[in-house]
Parts: sequence; structure tokens; C-alpha cells
Amino acid sequence: MKKILCICALLMWEAVTVFAFGHTTIVSEKVSGHKTGVIPAVDGVDVQNLQSNINSILRTNADAVAKAAGGTPVLSYDITVNRPTIFSVVLKAVGNRIAYQGVNIDLTSGKEVLDKDFFYVNDNFKSLIGNRSYVFGDDGILLEDSKYGPYDQSMPYAKLLKSINIADGARLVTSYKLTKEAEDKILNVKAGELVSVFLGANPSTGYDWKVVNAEQMPGFVSMGSSFYLPQDPRKAGMTGVPGTTILFFGFDRPGTYNVELGYERSWEQKAPVEGKKITFIVK
Repeated sequence: MKKILCICALLMWEAVTVFAFGHTTIVSEKVSGHKTGVIPAVDGVDVQNLQSNINSILRTNADAVAKAAGGTPVLSYDITVNRPTIFSVVLKAVGNRIAYQGVNIDLTSGKEVLDKDFFYVNDNFKSLIGNRSYVFGDDGILLEDSKYGPYDQSMPYAKLLKSINIADGARLVTSYKLTKEAEDKILNVKAGELVSVFLGANPSTGYDWKVVNAEQMPGFVSMGSSFYLPQDPRKAGMTGVPGTTILFFGFDRPGTYNVELGYERSWEQKAPVEGKKITFIVK
């Protein structure tokens, strides 16, 4: 009997460890005193110090928006996006006036998100966002219309593709991974979503993958490329070190895109030695 119980306990533990938590657990915490209502708080964060720091940030922002509202404010909040490692809320206080405060939290650091955490603060970002406060949403960001004003101005991620930091942006924006098996196939995506294509390559030979018809596709946005090596890269008789090239891109408007990939040397004016085509239908 003890053996059976131990086996059952082990199976239960394995089930818990592999259970996928798709969202951050956000609960409502009642407040009292000079202000009433509820504010958000997180629970179930694996690292207790991170959870404590996040809840402290949320309380501090709640105090600030309550003060901005004046009087005896009633607090509430809306969750605008909820991902496994990031979430955003808009705090609302109704007192002598109605005040709002957006908060973006990164659960991996236990801190508020900075612009540079998810975006390249380039000319595109500055022209679209400037210094305005924003929160993340499912399909784009929501901008405040004034200090402590409502977050009622939306901007789709499609407009921000040229500024998204692909490394962390994939934690926020829907992203797709493709391999050589996607050749001659079709993928349906939304404008603003991210695509990464993984292809075997050996750049030490001078050859590498690129999108050869990018300039012929208005709406196609290249987001760079990366290369990584396998665990045991060197093989006898091979020039250099083979590995995998990753091409990152997205689309900023609807349409049908026949993306042509070529394995070529950039300095050679001739057809790629290998080619692939993937079709994207963007809504």
C-alpha cells in the first residue's frame, strides 16, 4: 500500500511540474482607509521576492492614482494583457476626479517594464510613442491621452514592428517558428505578429540565407537575423562550422506574401544555390 501511495504521489508531482500556466495569476486585494475598492495583486510566482516586489509596485501605483483623484477615491482596475511572463493593468480611481495609471510588469525581473526592455527606442518609436505612458494589449499598445487620463488611444503592433526587440518581443507578441518543412506551404497570420524561420547554414563558406524579394513586398518588415551553433559543431572534412540561421520578420499590413528565401553569397551576382518559398496570408 505504501508503495502504491508513493507512486501516486510521484505521478501527481510530475503532473504539477509539467502543467503549463498560460497566464499570470492576478487576484483582487481589497483596500480600506482613505480609499476603498480593489487593486490587483499577483500570486503563484515561483520566486517569493519577485512576487513581493511586484505587489509593492502595484500598491505604490495605486497610492499615486488615488492621490491624483483626490477626495475619498474608489479604486478598480482592468487587465489589458496577461502573458506567462508579463502583464499590464490600468488602475482607475474615482474621487474628486477620475484618474488612471497604467502599469506594465515583467515577472522575470519583478520590475516595471522600461521602453528599452521590449523596444528599440529609435526614430520610429519616438515618432509614434514619444514620452507618453502606455500599457500592452493583445493586439497593440494603449496610450494615455493625458497625464492620469484614460488609455483610450490604441496603436497596433504592426506599426511598431520596426521598433520591437525580437528577443523579448516574442514574450509579448504572438510569434511563429518555421523550418525547412514549411517550404511551399501557407501560414495565416495577423499584421504585427512575428515570424522566425530556422534554416541550416554555414556562413563561414560565405553562404547564408536571406529574403531575396523583400524589396518587392510593401508591408514586409525585416527584423534581422541570427546564427547559432549546435552543441557539438565540428565535423571532420567540413569547412568551418555549420549551424542554424534564423530569419526574423513580420508584416505591417494585410495581404498575400510569397516570401522567397535564397542561400547565397552576398557579393556574388548570381542566382542562389538553394531556394525556398513560404506563403503568408496576412489579415
